[in-house]
Amino acid sequence: MNRRTWLYVAPLLLLGLSSCALFQRQIHPRWTEGTVKCNSESVLYDVIHLSLENASYPVGMGADSGARQIVSGWFRSGAPFKGKGYRQRATVEYTPVANAETRGEFSIRVRVQREINESFRPLDPRYADWKEAEDNPQEGERVLQYIRSFLADGNFKVGPKGAKRFQ
Repeated sequence: MNRRTWLYVAPLLLLGLSSCALFQRQIHPRWTEGTVKCNSESVLYDVIHLSLENASYPVGMGADSGARQIVSGWFRSGAPFKGKGYRQRATVEYTPVANAETRGEFSIRVRVQREINESFRPLDPRYADWKEAEDNPQEGERVLQYIRSFLADGNFKVGPKGAKRFQ
């Protein structure tokens, strides 16, 4: 190829390579949804706060009862190999159900974001290189189950049906 051809091909080649950045992988949020019954919104807020702490997600400044959303801090899990350590952050949103037959029904959405540590020194947090990864819906289901467990009705019947005690 002569010099003139390179002058025409080089800008086209640079444009083509720069557009490759447009095809980067996009992470779409994956929410886990459910409904719970609770008589008080403030009790539900406290239950969500407690559930996140029991699931090992630190709750701090990301908790806003006015916005009906709680964003936890990062839960870190270190590993001695590149790409194996991760951190996760939970986001819980709740809204009252508008057409609820009974008062006190809330719709809850849980999202657990995950980032992978791509550093060559993964155990040293000063050198962490966090890359966004797919959300973790299984962990979101676990957090939602903590919330459901705290709000259980308590109408449990133990023993065989029809058994009468202290006759």
